[in-house]
Amino acid sequence: CGEELIEPLFAHGAAGCDLAVVEGVMGLYDGAAGRGELASTAQVAKVLRAPVVLVVDASSQSRSVAALVHGFASWDPQVRIGGVILNKVGSDRHEAMLREALDESGVPVLGVLRRVSQVETPSRHLGLVPVAERRAAAVEAVRELGARVRAGCDLEAVLALARSAPPLVGGAWEPAPWGLRP
Repeated sequence: CGEELIEPLFAHGAAGCDLAVVEGVMGLYDGAAGRGELASTAQVAKVLRAPVVLVVDASSQSRSVAALVHGFASWDPQVRIGGVILNKVGSDRHEAMLREALDESGVPVLGVLRRVSQVETPSRHLGLVPVAERRAAAVEAVRELGARVRAGCDLEAVLALARSAPPLVGGAWEPAPWGLRP
């Protein structure tokens, strides 16, 4: 799929939705095979002109989080970092240090999620443990994470940020009807 299909495929997938989320893979600027921008989350955000909510693992850092966020925000001026969610925050004191460090960055803190083991996805040698092998625990983890996101994130600010994206300019991709496919 080339860059010209990103917006039509996104519009197709988001048809009928009030809000669509693009979840990134690897790091924001990591492209296919780790080389360049191609197929990176940053490329998709630029093509869609969508704001980015940066989720930062804030464990084991305080003031350094500002340098990290600054680096992401300044790396490519066409990528708009609209806010940050601080993940794996250890305590109220830790949160205060992180917020103080980010005060001058110009990037708003949209949420804080505390470090909790019950919402972590277990892994093993060859990757994550599939949901099929831990269905009940996975359902409970999603419920718990939802409650923590509602309590720890400014969802109205996230929605306002999403609404700040300009409208899509092209039409949605339309698959060929079954009888007309080659």
